Amino acid sequence: MNNPIFPKQDTCHKCGGEGIFLGSQEVGYTAQGNVQIEHDYECEDCQATWDVNFELTPKERDNHES
Repeated sequence: MNNPIFPKQDTCHKCGGEGIFLGSQEVGYTAQGNVQIEHDYECEDCQATWDVNFELTPKERDNHES
């Protein structure tokens, strides 16, 4: 799941092994209204854990008639 903007987010910082994505959670909002998301990983080889934080920027809103 490597991202070209943020490479090797799923590579272990201790042994270089591959990380297993454990899940994600919303952790808050920035002052600009961007959503902050945290992805949790665990290494398949050495069981080290780490998290990667993302900011999601709203791009568009569509209102639907009910």
